[in-house]
Parts: sequence; structure tokens; C-alpha cells
Amino acid sequence: MKVIVAEGEKCERCWNVTPLVGLDADHPTLCPRCAAVMKKLS
Repeated sequence: MKVIVAEGEKCERCWNVTPLVGLDADHPTLCPRCAAVMKKLS
């Protein structure tokens, strides 16, 4: 078994590492799922 580093950035809210972090201009430090939640809350 070999461990590899995940590609992408860490979402500030859920801590998932994904290359999708930063796609939402309103929430540049969040993944799309967390950005959608934050939009619903505001």
C-alpha cells in the first residue's frame, strides 16, 4: 500500500482536500458543497 498526497486545497469548513476549492468567487476558501450551504444561510 502506498500513500500519496491529495491534489488540491483544503476547504476551510469541511477540511476536504479537493481541486474544486476556490471555484466560487464569493467563497474562495470553500469547496462547492460548503459554498452552497453558506449561500443558503445568508
